[in-house]
Amino acid sequence: MTFLRRADRYHLGAVDPADVADALRTPLNSTGHSITGPALEVATAGTGGYPFLIQLVGFWMCRLADTNTASNDTLVIDDAAASTRHAAGSDR
Repeated sequence: MTFLRRADRYHLGAVDPADVADALRTPLNSTGHSITGPALEVATAGTGGYPFLIQLVGFWMCRLADTNTASNDTLVIDDAAASTRHAAGSDR
């Protein structure tokens, strides 16, 4: 506990939505998956620009893309919404 008191604190501000969208889209594209524009908007908004949520939503999107065969490797709005719900912990 004393470590946390002594550690430097950095406030990470909100990430620009365009950068969030790029951070979510790039890993999907690099693994052969894609995401529709509306789904990307839902996922981007779902992060609120918070860096940790960007990682978490991206994780769930990649995981879902790896198991998603119904939409031909393309994530759609329902997939993005499910990813943000998982990231928020409301699907547990």
